[in-house]
Amino acid sequence: MSSLRELGEWTRPSQAAAAAVPEAFPLAAGVLGPGVQDVAAAVALAEGIYRADDHGEQLAEEAIQRLLRHLPAAPRVTSVQWSPAQQEQRYVVADAGDALVVAFLGTKRPADHLVNLRLRHAPVFQPAAGKGTSSAAADAGSGGVGAPAAHSGYLRRAAGIPVEQLYRLARVQGKRLVLAGHSLGGAVATLCTVRLLDALPEALHHTVSCIGFAVPPVGNAQLAAVAQECGWGRRITNYTLPEDFVPGLMGLFGRQGEGVADAADTAASSGALAPAAPNSGQNHERGQQPRRRGPLRRPDLLFGFMVAAVVTLTSVVLGGAGVRLLAAIATLPSHLLPQHMHVGRQISLPAGAVPRSAPPHPHAHDPLVPSHATGRLAAHRMITYRLRIAALYIAAA
Repeated sequence: MSSLRELGEWTRPSQAAAAAVPEAFPLAAGVLGPGVQDVAAAVALAEGIYRADDHGEQLAEEAIQRLLRHLPAAPRVTSVQWSPAQQEQRYVVADAGDALVVAFLGTKRPADHLVNLRLRHAPVFQPAAGKGTSSAAADAGSGGVGAPAAHSGYLRRAAGIPVEQLYRLARVQGKRLVLAGHSLGGAVATLCTVRLLDALPEALHHTVSCIGFAVPPVGNAQLAAVAQECGWGRRITNYTLPEDFVPGLMGLFGRQGEGVADAADTAASSGALAPAAPNSGQNHERGQQPRRRGPLRRPDLLFGFMVAAVVTLTSVVLGGAGVRLLAAIATLPSHLLPQHMHVGRQISLPAGAVPRSAPPHPHAHDPLVPSHATGRLAAHRMITYRLRIAALYIAAA
């Protein structure tokens, strides 16, 4: 953690060029916030990384450049680097103006669906052997009724990301680090951002930010409270669409019980996080030990997985009927599944900015830059989010 503090103090990125951009796009800035350049870069990369899985990295790089041209506020991307082939969670790193932007792949492969179903909680802040703790997270959460915890599937993916090295790479170039992603990718970006913000002094929080699209709830109430009390919400933003019900699936369980993972599940889910993330756990032991519920019983866990799978598949097949089913599922007993809540700011994009039918487009059938999304989950696809956000920029141009 000391290396992060020292490195962050070496250089400070110039913000002069980015400061004038919101004035050129007042409508986009009013909805998205002042970081319209960062949002544009995040949109292009979060969609472009899906192309790498479909068409290979070379064509994906071409898609990213073309997507950037569709977004008037996008910065110039000078280089792109892909995560190692053996990396479980795929990501792309791009040099974009005064920021290094890292975008994580969303749900694409069969293994990703299994990650989404790892609904149980795992502790976010792991003890670091031989080190004391001075993190803001521990101070803010020490008085709560439970430790900050997160979705164990997303947390395990985030634990495998070398986010500290990515931060160092950004800072030695005098750049900020922007983490981004769609759906599952946004959840991973959010938890990586939490890890960095907990490690860095508050004076350096402006060098890290997170931009997510359709990000599901990632943590328990304690994690959401810690993020709010520590001011991390100003650095984490999630954009949603009113018609996209997918991120709300896990929100059904936002009122549910505490359900903390057992020791074996915790070790498997978050053990890799301990050496990389700074310690906050020991501070929770100061004074009275926080009260926790015991781990969920295995029958409850299996039933929870079954419910999640049925809800997801039914929503895909039945469309509107699936949404009605979600309301019925919300009446389930509160002890069956752990709670999940959003972390950071939640911004709903204006409805109706993009027509449901395919708009006229010179490359309407271009697989690299589709002009519209198709399928029953079209509202959830990154293509739809890109079109909705691009409409905000174009409306002000």
